[in-house]
Amino acid sequence: MTEARGYCTLCKSRCGAIYTIESGAMVGVRPDPDHPTGTALCPKGRAAPELVHSPARLTRPLRRTTPRTDPDPKWREIGWEEAMTEISSRLAEFRDTTGPESVAFSVTSASGTPMSDALEWVERFVHLYGSPNISYSTEICNWHKDFAHAFTFGSAQPAPDFPHTDLTVMWGHNPAKTWLSRSVALAEARARGPASRSSTRAGRPPRCRPTTGCGCGRAPTAPSPSDWPTSCCAATAATRSS
Repeated sequence: MTEARGYCTLCKSRCGAIYTIESGAMVGVRPDPDHPTGTALCPKGRAAPELVHSPARLTRPLRRTTPRTDPDPKWREIGWEEAMTEISSRLAEFRDTTGPESVAFSVTSASGTPMSDALEWVERFVHLYGSPNISYSTEICNWHKDFAHAFTFGSAQPAPDFPHTDLTVMWGHNPAKTWLSRSVALAEARARGPASRSSTRAGRPPRCRPTTGCGCGRAPTAPSPSDWPTSCCAATAATRSS
């Protein structure tokens, strides 16, 4: 039995992990506290052995053997060389006959796949091919995070500076469940305590979350604005620099 250090690729957090290998198979995984983002692993990261060795995991290209309209589609495995040759020849055919603008590319979400480390390369390929058509797949909470800031202020959302932030408001966002590295950074900033101000106000969440650090565990009713500063979740994501 051996151990290998690496990181989980199933989202942009890239949480550091230590993988246990036995007889060439991954049999265990745990957080790597020596890694910059190895404080914890979410359920996706902890399921790595199950995902890697699942009998349903696709490891080779598949060719459809029944019509697209068939209610019971059939597939057969083909080699990588055959698949790449056919794909490249079809792309070249469309580019030379109907133009690269006639081709649309679809990119999977980086929040549940290893796409984070390949996204820039895919975009470079699409731009080199000449197509302006890229369809990005993402979860409900991600689109407005990426684009609302740019549409409102004219630039993309910068990375948060938690160590030097007096107040952070988490609006419909729960990094303890969706972005562990950011949740850890937020928790570390909270642990440093308040700076100079004596009170903190933040929007109230619909119910208590692990990110808030609140232990009441209840789902409160909507309070009036005057109640927010004194409610148990008032300092939902308040951060003070030391």
